[in-house]
Amino acid sequence: MSQLAALIADETRLLVELEDLLRGEQALLKSGRPEGLADLATTKSTLIEQINRLEGERSQLTGQAELALTPEGMSAWLAAHPAETKAAAAWQQLLARARSAKEIHLQNGQLLSLLQKQTDAALDVLLQHQGRNALYGSDGQAAGRTGSRIVDSA
Repeated sequence: MSQLAALIADETRLLVELEDLLRGEQALLKSGRPEGLADLATTKSTLIEQINRLEGERSQLTGQAELALTPEGMSAWLAAHPAETKAAAAWQQLLARARSAKEIHLQNGQLLSLLQKQTDAALDVLLQHQGRNALYGSDGQAAGRTGSRIVDSA
């Protein structure tokens, strides 16, 4: 296996890890229990840094600088170097994994947006009723009458 093929295989391995991590993130978002999201975000950042480092190494190895960082540029480079058959095959696998990870990431973004809207709606309801129906004011002191005879007389 050429050095380039090995490097692309390492990138692909990291993308598989990222896909798994994104699926875990998705499961947490769907469960409504975001307790583990901070840890996942840290791990996700580390994986992305590693992927970016390998992309840089691939760029240096091909001598294409910025061009090799784009899918089109790398595909063109591989087309111009037909002896790199293993690298070309590994590249196709990497592209498939990258598309999959991107799709999961987009789905997670949609879930986050939906959860944000639900949270905002719940906060709106709570804030609308805060002044009207509160038993205690924002300073923690008993508020005025609520309009409910049972509660006010308690």
